Amino acid sequence: MYSHLSFIDKVKLEQLLLSKMFLKKNGKQNISAIAKFLNRHRSTILREIKRFKTIDEYSAYK
Repeated sequence: MYSHLSFIDKVKLEQLLLSKMFLKKNGKQNISAIAKFLNRHRSTILREIKRFKTIDEYSAYK
């Protein structure tokens, strides 16, 4: 069973993906750190991002 993200969680996720706060040294987003920050499992965050072609296209409003 997996959990759904609320709209507020999706907005937070969008802001975190756009911020430079959770960047790895290679310049990619640290999904595990974002998941820990949102108190969600890493796979929940990955599944939400996977709905879009790239992280840059992610939007909480779609």
